[in-house]
Amino acid sequence: MEHFQGKETCYFTGGKGDLTLLNLDIDCKKAGSRAGAFAFAEYLKQHFFPNLYHEVSTHGKGGHGYLLIDKTFCNDHDYNLVLKKLDQWLKDVLATTDFDVENVEIKGNCPEASWGTDYKRQLRHYKFGFLAKLPREWERFDEWQATTKLTVEELDALIEKHPVVLTEVAKVAQSAKRGSVVGKLIDPKRIQELMPLAQRFVPERICVCKKSRVWVTAYDMAVFLAHHEYFTTHPLPENANPVARWQGLWNSMFECGDISRAFDCKRFAFLRNLISDAGGVEWFDRKYIPGDKDEGIKGKCCKWRASEEMMELMAECVSSNTNTISTCTRICFRSNSEGNEVIRPERVMENLESLLRKQEILLLERIMRPPKGKLAA
Repeated sequence: MEHFQGKETCYFTGGKGDLTLLNLDIDCKKAGSRAGAFAFAEYLKQHFFPNLYHEVSTHGKGGHGYLLIDKTFCNDHDYNLVLKKLDQWLKDVLATTDFDVENVEIKGNCPEASWGTDYKRQLRHYKFGFLAKLPREWERFDEWQATTKLTVEELDALIEKHPVVLTEVAKVAQSAKRGSVVGKLIDPKRIQELMPLAQRFVPERICVCKKSRVWVTAYDMAVFLAHHEYFTTHPLPENANPVARWQGLWNSMFECGDISRAFDCKRFAFLRNLISDAGGVEWFDRKYIPGDKDEGIKGKCCKWRASEEMMELMAECVSSNTNTISTCTRICFRSNSEGNEVIRPERVMENLESLLRKQEILLLERIMRPPKGKLAA
């Protein structure tokens, strides 16, 4: 009852049963109006989703539309793929109209779980669904029940039946109307373009430390470089670069399926330090002070960004879209702000090879070491 009275907010994700609820979230947070959100919802109701139930959003600025989806013969993974297509289609529809709305996105997709193939059948990976708010206007319950009901196949066919072709003007309008961070601030293609450069720094899988089970690959480095470039071109005041900002965008891309690995603090620290040692980071303040909300202590994050040499290297890599292994050998990195010493990426490769040799030696020593309590023969 607290949810319907506005005292609490309850959320949902896609269900495991045959019928599941789907939320069309019409955002008007930084731009747009309540009237624009209502008009766009009515437009969707008139042209695509008959009897679509929609109401005012929680904060009274945007709107929430709800669909009933029958996913009887569709698994969670395939259902989420259709929702991803629907999300982009709705954004394209919005871009071709002049409604006073900031953004539209799909919420309420299904969680996905993958299980091991051995006899233990342990959970190997779990991807959470995107939380959506339940309807609040309980006095309109009859309208809830009468809202648009579609099967997954019908929903997919609807998108194919009404293709949207964006003009250049519409594309600019779409990029300007982006609202919540949904993993599209960084083009996934950029990660593939940065892979040759990432392979230069991480030629093979590396463990972050001796007793850790966290490994770093060239793909992780490519994702890091894409974020590194974006946060440098979109800095916060005084070049503040909090880890929470990295984690938020990184995990948003993971939830959208643009990248295959979620954010990990140890992996992030290793990648940042690796680039920093090569002179690819310009530090303004290395001091970090953790905050405590309960005690009212405000924390302080480090202040850093990509160095000019690093930005030039990534820009050249992206623009040429070629194998940059030969290119990055002629790019010099500064090791510190004074620029006294010049370090090339080859030095980083030597350090990595040395690290790998040390790990191999430690592994051999552990194997040859006699068991505790027994003397070697």
